[in-house]
Amino acid sequence: MSAFLADFGLAKSVATGSRLTKTGEALGTPAYMSPEQARGEVSALTPATDVWSLGCVLYEMLAGRVAFGGGTPAAVIAAVLTREPPRLQGIRGDVPESVERVVRACLTKRGRHRYPDAAALGEDLDRVLRGERLAARAPHRHRAAAAGIVAAAAVTGLVVGSYPNRAGDRPPKPDARAGSPGIEALEARAAALAAAEPRRAAECLREALERAPDRHDLGLQRGRLLWASGQDDLARAEWSRIPSGTTESPLSRLLLGLEASFRLKAGGLATDEAIPHFQAVLDAPGRVGSIARGALLCFARDWAKAREVLSEAGGWEARVLLAQLETEDPGGDPRSAVRHYDAALEAGIPFAWLFNWRGIARSRSGDPAGAIRDFDRAIEMNPRYAVALSNRGSMKRNLGDRQQALADLDRAIESDPRLAPAWVNRANTKLDLGDHAEAVRDFDRALALDPRLATALSHRGHAKLALGLTADGLRDVQAAVEMAPEDSRIVYNRGVVRLQTGDASGALQDFDRAIAREPSYGSAWNNRGTAKQFLGDLSGAVRDFDRAIELEPGYASHYFNRGNAKLHLGELAEAIRDYTRAIELEPDAPQVWSNRGVAKQRLGDPGGAAADFERTLQLAPPDWPDRRAIEEELVLLRAGSARRGD
Repeated sequence: MSAFLADFGLAKSVATGSRLTKTGEALGTPAYMSPEQARGEVSALTPATDVWSLGCVLYEMLAGRVAFGGGTPAAVIAAVLTREPPRLQGIRGDVPESVERVVRACLTKRGRHRYPDAAALGEDLDRVLRGERLAARAPHRHRAAAAGIVAAAAVTGLVVGSYPNRAGDRPPKPDARAGSPGIEALEARAAALAAAEPRRAAECLREALERAPDRHDLGLQRGRLLWASGQDDLARAEWSRIPSGTTESPLSRLLLGLEASFRLKAGGLATDEAIPHFQAVLDAPGRVGSIARGALLCFARDWAKAREVLSEAGGWEARVLLAQLETEDPGGDPRSAVRHYDAALEAGIPFAWLFNWRGIARSRSGDPAGAIRDFDRAIEMNPRYAVALSNRGSMKRNLGDRQQALADLDRAIESDPRLAPAWVNRANTKLDLGDHAEAVRDFDRALALDPRLATALSHRGHAKLALGLTADGLRDVQAAVEMAPEDSRIVYNRGVVRLQTGDASGALQDFDRAIAREPSYGSAWNNRGTAKQFLGDLSGAVRDFDRAIELEPGYASHYFNRGNAKLHLGELAEAIRDYTRAIELEPDAPQVWSNRGVAKQRLGDPGGAAADFERTLQLAPPDWPDRRAIEEELVLLRAGSARRGD
């Protein structure tokens, strides 16, 4: 006997005898209704709509329960629009991954991402039987497209999860508050607000949880919303309320571990608080256990194994850890980190801290403008996000906008006076502005907050050196290297001090060490080129400057230094091009205008040289060391111009 299926959307329950379709309503039975049907989008109905219904039937045959349940038709429709069904492998461990992928491909929220028709679905099922490669993509690749849609407004993966979540099976508790929105309405409102206003969305779920305190799936969602809006402490409290032994407990422990790992870290991983959470769910089935294992491998610095485990786990959480891995691994690729953050933002909630971290990765991959945009977005989402303010200030400093950098860093310290890196960044900016005594005071404050902050110690050495305290400065940077001998940034800073004190050979050794540990560190290549230039290796210097520019094309200093090397090599036209690019990036640096003037003068362009020298004198402070020499050179150029009758 053969079974035939027809008109999936209009099936009715024999047990109840009810037919839910009425005049003026969306056509279909809610549990098998596609999102486009639930929204009443008749023009959007295609063969892929029937593929959705087939996927619902396949899911129910395998799981013994409907994919989208609820106590009322409205609750079922809300589930169709806003939730992902629990993973089949979480319900039945014997369901093959290939079958899971086929069903997930059928139940993707957006029709264009499903199988185009039943024939394509049948072909993939045949491939399952033959053990061949599927046409459908892996389930986690669909999550960006599978974000729920409520009232025609696309919402993010906040309410999408691949972990078992059987809350849809529970009938909602009666709402005793007459005239107030029901739990399903609050869920739908939260889903619609999640992407743009996570704080308001979290408030909707708080109200829902007051009426249904055993809906731990809502607690998971509310915790994510609180985390997204910068309310980390409230997110932790929400997840901690989920009782052990519940379906949602493993995911809550994983999220607690991730939050502890990522908390206020500018591209690094914290371990002490996170490790117990990850260890508690190592044996959890599916992605929860895999992600926990991957995180612990990151902490153990087993980069190769961590990459393997996290790549197989999938999901936005794994993508974030992979991006962090690329940041922490000395052989990591910042461009790859950016790509992982892109994928996480597409598939998950647009967390403010994710934009902040992508900004850091973009900075390290030579995209300062993109980094600023990401920091802007993070601060827009959370105006008191001290880490993002500090990072944006640091980036503005690197781009030469030091007054705006100070404004950001002042705001960062006001928002969180305990944030030691903000004090370090402000101290570095004050160093650039020549305020060395104030810089030392800020470094002192940073070290009082975190005595282990070797970066602050090494930078304080620079400040003391500028104040003429050479012995103290050298002691600071040496102590920093002893404190963190494997930190390429600290070793690099000692190299800078050695370069400033005339020890070019020692500086070269430090820059070699920094580059060996962190090949993508553009500033180390730049400064090694400077050391080679001091030692007379001009061709080697140019090669290092080339590499620095390749890694960090937005830094004026790299072009300026390469221009200097080419000037000494007599490659005047190329030197002028480098100086011009440096001026485009940092137009207020008098030394760049001065050196370009020298190159133009040697190339036989006295008029261009005079114009550059005039601009130099306009920009240079009264006590600028080279002012007298430029003034004298300008007098000679003007006299020559007068003799020629120019």
